[in-house]
Amino acid sequence: MKTLYALCEPAYTTSVWFLKSLSGLRDAAAKQSVRVALLNGPEELDALKGLRTLVLIGSDSGWAGFHLAHMRERGVKAVLMGPAPNDFGPDVSGALFNRETLVHDMVRYFYLSGRTRLAALGHEPNLANDSIRRQAFLAAARNYGLDVDENRDVYGLTSTLCDCLSRFFENVSRYDGVICANDYVAVELIVTARARGVRVPERLFVSGSGNLMIGSCTMPTLTTSTLDYYELGVQTVNLWSLLEKNARLVCASISIPYRIIPRGSTAYLPVPDELPAAPHCIAASAGDPAADPSVLRLRKLEACLLSCDALDRSLLSGVLRGISTEDLAARLFVSPGTVQYRLKKLFAAVDAPSRREFVRLLSPYIATLEALKNEDILQKE
Repeated sequence: MKTLYALCEPAYTTSVWFLKSLSGLRDAAAKQSVRVALLNGPEELDALKGLRTLVLIGSDSGWAGFHLAHMRERGVKAVLMGPAPNDFGPDVSGALFNRETLVHDMVRYFYLSGRTRLAALGHEPNLANDSIRRQAFLAAARNYGLDVDENRDVYGLTSTLCDCLSRFFENVSRYDGVICANDYVAVELIVTARARGVRVPERLFVSGSGNLMIGSCTMPTLTTSTLDYYELGVQTVNLWSLLEKNARLVCASISIPYRIIPRGSTAYLPVPDELPAAPHCIAASAGDPAADPSVLRLRKLEACLLSCDALDRSLLSGVLRGISTEDLAARLFVSPGTVQYRLKKLFAAVDAPSRREFVRLLSPYIATLEALKNEDILQKE
């Protein structure tokens, strides 16, 4: 059995995007009877003999560039899973996410919806993907004759998300729309806007990117764009296999489609028909969770939501409604012990020591329970 070796950026392994793409990677590898081996560090890479192709999984441009240089010295082909391959030279393979096209389409969507005073928010300076998104925002806005300035209207994530949002809200009167780097940033912006009395979407249109579940739980729900990270993993295996079978092939790339999903944060205005249905999508920033508590908290909430089965979602809905453990057990026809066991796992997933703390953590973000697909029985008060 052949082995696909992959080296992972440590900070990236905590992200939902990593889990989704890794799932696609493993499923596709299994179908091709390929074993997946995740390396713990570059020292394990040096110990491999006869390695021809390596998958690099991450998002930080510096991390990717460092390991690509080392691989070139060894004559090893690279397949990137995360960063755009064409940002690192003509000899790098990977699934291509056309960030420029998506950002352009999102700016056009805002423009045709009557929102012309735009800001970009939450881009991390060390991420190649975010740099491309930032420049695409500026180019697209100017293409539509909008008055935007990089120093004035782009709010980068240079320290913490809280600081980034504070700087934006100091100048919020300038804007009627904000395009965020990803759904985590956009959800936190909606929560902060509600706390500051800034109405979304009446006063401010907001969009994210990534189509995370938590974005469908906010009030208003978040306009976003799809990111098929599972498919990213699948196509990464296909590229690896192609390079392994063709010794003379230097590199190859594959494009993955995207679409904009209009929701409450842009008043459910439909995407105009004249928007091009370009076969591309945008890669979202992962960053370092240890550097930003707000992003880490949202990652844990999203991972918790994604791990829930139907019973967990019913329990989650019941807890947020204030239904007791005993009543939940009776309504869902399970034992109180089952309820306690399930809730304990949910609390641990978000580092909540108690039910009260769990509710306090989730309440600002889970403003609507509809997305949780509650069991009808929980509607009986």
